[in-house]
Amino acid sequence: MAFRMLYGQFEYWVMLFGLTTAPAMFQSSIENCLRPYIADFAVCYLDDILINSRNEKEHEEHVRQVLQ
Repeated sequence: MAFRMLYGQFEYWVMLFGLTTAPAMFQSSIENCLRPYIADFAVCYLDDILINSRNEKEHEEHVRQVLQ
């Protein structure tokens, strides 16, 4: 969580008490978005998405699908 002011952008060094479930909620939303691809060619953990492909052409198509 960050906020901007006249003097720049400021971020907390620790997660706020009200945001203690933020990582779990983010993981859940990423899994919901990538659900059709998780068992097929994608693996996700928080902000990391690994895409496994057999060749470069297939990899380009998989990346395109994930980014859509």
